[in-house]
Amino acid sequence: MTERMGLAAVGRQNRQRAALARRAELRPAARRLAAVAVGFAGGWAVVYGALMPFGLGFVLGFAEDCFAPCAAGAALGVLLHGFGALSLRSVCMLCALGAAVAARWMGARTLTPAALAGCGTLVGVALCFAFGGGGAELVLYSAADALLAAAMGFCLRQFAPEKPGAGMLLVGAAAAAALGSVQLWQLLPGVIVCAALELYLCSKGQAKAALAACAVLGAALCAADPALSFAASGLACATVAAAVLAPGRRMETVAAYAGGCVTGALCVQPPGSAFQYLLNVCIGITAVAAMPAAWLVPEPEEKPQAGQAQPQQYSAAATRLEQVSQSLASLAETVNDVYETLPHRCEDFHWVIDNTHDTLCFNCGRRDTCWKQEYAATLEGMEALRPLLESSGGLETAQLPGQLSRCIHPAALCAAANRSFALYRSRKEARLHAEAMRTALTEQYSAVAEALGVLGEQLGRPGDPEPYKSGRVADFFAQLGTPPQECAVTLDDLGRTHAAVTLPRTRFSAQELAALAGEVGRICRRTLEVPQVLSCKGMTTLLFSEKPVLRAVFGMAGAAARGSIS
Repeated sequence: MTERMGLAAVGRQNRQRAALARRAELRPAARRLAAVAVGFAGGWAVVYGALMPFGLGFVLGFAEDCFAPCAAGAALGVLLHGFGALSLRSVCMLCALGAAVAARWMGARTLTPAALAGCGTLVGVALCFAFGGGGAELVLYSAADALLAAAMGFCLRQFAPEKPGAGMLLVGAAAAAALGSVQLWQLLPGVIVCAALELYLCSKGQAKAALAACAVLGAALCAADPALSFAASGLACATVAAAVLAPGRRMETVAAYAGGCVTGALCVQPPGSAFQYLLNVCIGITAVAAMPAAWLVPEPEEKPQAGQAQPQQYSAAATRLEQVSQSLASLAETVNDVYETLPHRCEDFHWVIDNTHDTLCFNCGRRDTCWKQEYAATLEGMEALRPLLESSGGLETAQLPGQLSRCIHPAALCAAANRSFALYRSRKEARLHAEAMRTALTEQYSAVAEALGVLGEQLGRPGDPEPYKSGRVADFFAQLGTPPQECAVTLDDLGRTHAAVTLPRTRFSAQELAALAGEVGRICRRTLEVPQVLSCKGMTTLLFSEKPVLRAVFGMAGAAARGSIS
């Protein structure tokens, strides 16, 4: 049974990994398809009857892997919006899209070159048509499109459309404007989609997101077709009612939203058009009501206050650092213990003698005579080789001592002794190098463990913040030309001042650190020690601590007594 459960668990893990791998493979294609759809909506959307800046703005602001598909979708939207009939505005916009794509393909990483290429081409082509009799309105509308597209590109560069924020609202505005100009019999796709989206956000408990979407999408509907202004006002009333009265409660939210829509119907002029508006709103409400309950689980927006969450974060970080510190210290001790338990080969020159005997003398016919009958003389002669090998590193036949003059293979004896001594010396050097590496490794582990322990202790006691001093210290570093990314001056439980300043990766000399300690201490009105420097991933953190009034010094002394006892 246990084996079957283990196999089942392994099978589930493999299936999950395969699913994640498939998603990772399909994600780039999905991003490009979404870019094509968004570009098509931007190219189709026309606001205030003449402006169409969304397509060019999306091409200027989208990421490197999405701007080309977006441009293709925008060009298709521009072509299909006039049902194949190219107007002068359409030709200008197509030229601008091509210029922006060409500029980004040629390596324009920033917004300025691409915006100059796309917007400049748009206005330039409009001027050419104006001189040919196209009229001044074409130039004015093209200039307005260029300005709006550049502003959209800047906004999308700052706020990615994949994340909730201004970028996503721009994409929603383009979709609402594109759908707002479409009418299928009595159906208004723009009203249906906006009503469903706003009710969905209210049901999820995202009141702020629903209100923001209501404002932006309503403005896009009005800009696409002024006849939909009553629908935008009615949806606004419904969203406010649902977001204020019953956010996050499914049935109450639907009821409040429906009531707000009925109230908004009073704004419809003429009154007979209210039935078309209510029909489309009911379709959107029905679509949300038919969704599975798991899709509408509320997501509370309220988060713990910074003052309450900060001690928990500091405590968790301090605990993790303390665990890492203990792990590194334990690792250093384990390496030393393992090294001590390993068998150590204390080889000396006798190993050279034994190796020479094993490689040469063991197969010699005079082995018994040399190593049994005349053992003392042979061993004395081999011992005499030691100073010769240590001084010159090699041995020649003429240097053999008298005790070894009876050897019948003098050249082979010298070669065997040279090889054995060279091997002995290399093994000795390797052993010394391994000991040095082991010592350096364990010392580094111990040093890192000590540093992490100190940092964990400091994070574990964040103390009371002092915003005024933190601001003054931040201004001081900004005046030095290195504005800090984070700066915090705190008081610990004992009333001592600590300061943590995070800067871009910077190197400081000992004199500069001492000068910084003096200046920061003058600002904080405390005497600070030389800061501790921590560098990691392109950042440098300076940790200042108040210098203690008294410092404990520990020592040990001994005196030898007369006799054998100390």
